[in-house]
Amino acid sequence: MVLNPAFMRYVHDMWLEKKGYYPSTGFLALGLALHMCDEVSVFGYGADSDGNWSHYWEKLMNKKLKTGAHPGDTEYRMIQKLDEQQKLKFYTGF
Repeated sequence: MVLNPAFMRYVHDMWLEKKGYYPSTGFLALGLALHMCDEVSVFGYGADSDGNWSHYWEKLMNKKLKTGAHPGDTEYRMIQKLDEQQKLKFYTGF
């Protein structure tokens, strides 16, 4: 366990409004970065241009991939909101 479960709960409750079962690893890393770093940039996060979610390192085989236990839409909207508030820089790639 790298992160304290209390931090994971904090991100789920406060940042994601208890949506989904738990935050994705990427969103937890983003939350940690925002607490530790002076500047945060986000690359390659979210769905592709067709709305399919995947990991950046793998070829997407299932074109109907959902975010499972993670609240992907909520996470994405929060990143957009943080970008609008200039808390981070979000590079969408398209």
